[in-house]
Amino acid sequence: GEKIKIYKSYFRNKGLAFSNNSTISFLPFFSLISNFEVENINVKLLKNFNLEKIFSKKTFIKKLNSQNNINFNSKKFTNSSIDNLNLKIDLAYGRLFYLKKISFSKNSSTCQGYINLTREYPILYFDCLLVSFDKKKLMKFFSIKYKNKKEKLELNVKGNINILNNKINFQKILLNKTYESNREDLNYFKKTFENILFNKNFLNIFNSEKIKQFILEIS
Repeated sequence: GEKIKIYKSYFRNKGLAFSNNSTISFLPFFSLISNFEVENINVKLLKNFNLEKIFSKKTFIKKLNSQNNINFNSKKFTNSSIDNLNLKIDLAYGRLFYLKKISFSKNSSTCQGYINLTREYPILYFDCLLVSFDKKKLMKFFSIKYKNKKEKLELNVKGNINILNNKINFQKILLNKTYESNREDLNYFKKTFENILFNKNFLNIFNSEKIKQFILEIS
């Protein structure tokens, strides 16, 4: 089939800078394979995304087939508290699968899941694991004071988010492989999450001040 290969292309503006290598195939169907190396990004750009407008393009989304690998590296960042991040996104027939790995301040987080972008109300399924070998440093990352040192934390959270309806459901919350939240706890986390982090829209959950407020509320 016909293919176009793009090597070491580079994009830069005030809020974003990255290089990428891509292969575009047109036959027997359109597909895209890309590798991005991000040098700089302003997370405030997320606020400019209109998710409802994106999800409205369902016919176009169904025609897209892509495999994307996105890498961030703190050595290329300026004033970044993130050590590195890798995001893999595969899209086929409107169904998007993702795997995200991030490390920050000697803590690590892995999330994986999927979302069907062609549904009237897309639901994002997630299964996330947060590991910290020093809970005090983790709390410090969110500007929260914590006394105990070298306290290990392992948190596994599984559930789903109704992105356009601003609703979340927790199926499981497991702490340090020993304590699993009961139904009453899961409902409390759900209500607190929706009231604090999800009170506007999906992208609002990435607000650092609201994350801090949520952690203080459930601690």
